[in-house]
Amino acid sequence: DWIRPTFLEQTDVRAFALDFEKDELLLSRDDLIPKSRTHGVFPLVDLRPLGAPVFHYAVKVEELWINGGRDRGRDVPLKPIYAVFDSGVTGALVSRELFYDSDFEFGTFECHARIKSEDGARVSVGTSLRTCTGRCLFLALPVEVPWVGFEDAHVIFLGLAFMYGQGGITVDADAKRLALGAFGPT
Repeated sequence: DWIRPTFLEQTDVRAFALDFEKDELLLSRDDLIPKSRTHGVFPLVDLRPLGAPVFHYAVKVEELWINGGRDRGRDVPLKPIYAVFDSGVTGALVSRELFYDSDFEFGTFECHARIKSEDGARVSVGTSLRTCTGRCLFLALPVEVPWVGFEDAHVIFLGLAFMYGQGGITVDADAKRLALGAFGPT
């Protein structure tokens, strides 16, 4: 009850692109990611059946790398990890259990998530204190995720530090597709 509809849910906008090189936002009633493009395009996962209150721009993480090492977690069996791209976050907000069940708790100087794109390739999306300079600020902090029913998964909110190096982000919300890099109208 405390969650209001998102901005896109209140409009007829189907897609948007954030271009960080031009500092532009493009809203569109049509999809922006070409249907023929599959490399670097990620299928969005609806986390609402797992307890999320709204449709987030979430993708399934195949592998999580922290400080140069692959995270294997200490919880058995391993829970799936979902990454939510969130331009309202600066660095990374990590669900509390994942934060303390991984190397995040020891301090983080770099983080990469490997995500499977529509063409089957594993694409690495990440940032580090070395590469995140200028307008960018990378830090990883734990966050309590108050989603009832989300106990069987982990979530990491990837903020601007993960997106700036990519140049932008494009989301076709209705088509449930996300691409890094900014695109103009197709």
